[in-house]
Amino acid sequence: MAQKTIDPKDTPRNGDPPYAQFDIKHYAHWTLRIGDKQRYLGQALIWLERDGDMQRLSSLTEAERSELWNVVLPEYEAAVQKFGLLPTEWVKMGEIS
Repeated sequence: MAQKTIDPKDTPRNGDPPYAQFDIKHYAHWTLRIGDKQRYLGQALIWLERDGDMQRLSSLTEAERSELWNVVLPEYEAAVQKFGLLPTEWVKMGEIS
């Protein structure tokens, strides 16, 4: 799958340009962004790059679906495990309101 390393000189991709400062990694169809409000450490968003209305997972193309499930989510999960980020346990412990 085509992946792109973030370069500060790049033009922001789809979405609200002020949020481009939170981009972590670009993929062919997705951008992984750290959440601007960290309700828990490691909170992130996965943003579809296609223009238009995408309100349901069932409206993803095969290429978008494949990249999301086979590349983007596994990489995010690996990072979460590597850094020991367990947001649901933090919420249960009352660290986050």
